[in-house]
Amino acid sequence: MTRRLLFVGSVAALLAGAIACQSPQSDRDGVEARTTLRVAMFPYLPALGANGEFAKRIEQEFEGLHPDVDLELLVDPSIDYYDPFVVAGWLRSKSSDGKRKEPFDLVEIDTVLLGTLVDMEAIAEWPHGDTDLVRAGYEASRLDGRQYGVPHWLCGHFIITEDEAIARADTIDKLVVALEAAKTPRPNLVGNLLGSWNTAALYIDAWADSRSNPDPLEAIRLPLDADVVACLVTFASQGMDAGANPCIDGTFNNWEDPDLAPTRFGKGKADALFGYSERVYHAQLAGADPSKLFVRSAPLGRGSDPVWFADIWVAPIYDDEAVPALAQKARHDAARRFVAYINTPSTFEWIHFNKDAVGGKAVPRYLIPATISAFKDTAIGQDPVMKQIWPLLDEGTFYPQRRLPGLRRAMGAAVKSAWAAGGK
Repeated sequence: MTRRLLFVGSVAALLAGAIACQSPQSDRDGVEARTTLRVAMFPYLPALGANGEFAKRIEQEFEGLHPDVDLELLVDPSIDYYDPFVVAGWLRSKSSDGKRKEPFDLVEIDTVLLGTLVDMEAIAEWPHGDTDLVRAGYEASRLDGRQYGVPHWLCGHFIITEDEAIARADTIDKLVVALEAAKTPRPNLVGNLLGSWNTAALYIDAWADSRSNPDPLEAIRLPLDADVVACLVTFASQGMDAGANPCIDGTFNNWEDPDLAPTRFGKGKADALFGYSERVYHAQLAGADPSKLFVRSAPLGRGSDPVWFADIWVAPIYDDEAVPALAQKARHDAARRFVAYINTPSTFEWIHFNKDAVGGKAVPRYLIPATISAFKDTAIGQDPVMKQIWPLLDEGTFYPQRRLPGLRRAMGAAVKSAWAAGGK
């Protein structure tokens, strides 16, 4: 998944002096020092600020509430948070050469990596009994009957349009009919369908759309289902524009201009936008009026039930020699307080409404909180876009926590081959 943002945070800044982070500890005068809490936050969010305003506000607010904790926050999109070896390395108290090092005390991961990290013995169980969680997020954070983390965000595939008839389409065939019926000179659809994770994820979503009570884990196998692939070929064909298809030819899969598709939609140059909910941020920047938008789960197959990504907070299995028991207890306590803060309704609210923005008009980020209270107890639930997403959270299922890392490239290649043969 390629949820891109501006660079915020520095690996070097967090790693420098890390060996001195054994906490809690006493200084020379016998005064207890602050507990250092090292947190790696999922970085693929819009509008984090050219000077790290987003991370700065989190650090300042949390440390203001908990002055006994020194928060070191990493939010760095230049690192591949989908590389399980990178994430496991963060969570371990020893490097690959056996030397002691300071682990991160919290890492936010996509649960498509959960099974891999559990198998690598990189994360600890985290039973918490939180009842404020959206069902899909809660279930995605559990594996083999055990709880491994606390959900933070959800993410899914949406069709975003100003045309209510397009929004009502709940199968791929109905979507094509509605797009063609619009009869505008604009392209039917814009959105990026490429990416080493994205294309395989689209297939799983289309597979689940075409079944009742699906277990998406069953979709992760080769060869791919021919009917599901045919649905994706049909879906991709709606991106044709003047003899080319920017949805699958790399035009929209461009790190130099990653927001080109929502920008075109926001400027009125397409009938519909495909993508994650946060793409509305870029569309609104380009001129889209969120009060006029219809947002629906994308009908990629023979139905339209969503398949949810879930981002969850996980904690390490500390090495007793590298991190003494007293320090472990203090860090666990600080980690739980941080998760309580970051999942507080008021925190979700300022993040959603981009209240850390500096200068100009703040545009909402349109991220999907994984808690019920964020929708019920804040203005998020009254946002015209989020109000449409809220009822969808009771529907569908979540992406599998196993098998996708190993097969994603082969699955994506098979879909791309079908597009090359018949999707252009």
